Amino acid sequence: MIVAKDRAMDRDQETLLGSLSEMGRLVVWPDDQRLAKLVPPPLVVEGTDQVLAVPRAIPGDEAAPLVIHLLNRQYDAQHDAMVPQRDFVVRLRPELLGSRPISKATLHEPKKDARPLEVTSLDGVMTIKVPRIELWGILELTH
Repeated sequence: MIVAKDRAMDRDQETLLGSLSEMGRLVVWPDDQRLAKLVPPPLVVEGTDQVLAVPRAIPGDEAAPLVIHLLNRQYDAQHDAMVPQRDFVVRLRPELLGSRPISKATLHEPKKDARPLEVTSLDGVMTIKVPRIELWGILELTH
């Protein structure tokens, strides 16, 4: 349960919240770290805070590939250039994958040949190692 820090509740409601707190099932907002432990995000980029990742899928079409748009947000205005992002990983939780049997990841970037990326899976969490992107890329996830 997630509740606001400042709240007006009666005694029964506060008692219920106390019980939930004792069980470790209460998050007093704002507490992003506690919330992430209770409800982990379905997609995480680790190794950089400069890459935005947006998953896309065709609803109802499990045969279609799942894609993830990667956008490098680190712009060097002095040199009018993007600062390449290197050696980061994208982690996907099982609920994002649905019933898709994903085993391959291909990175597509402008003016570059498509290249396969290393994919590992542990306890249903898929990890994709991305060696480098410049401006943007699309991860195509297939079987």
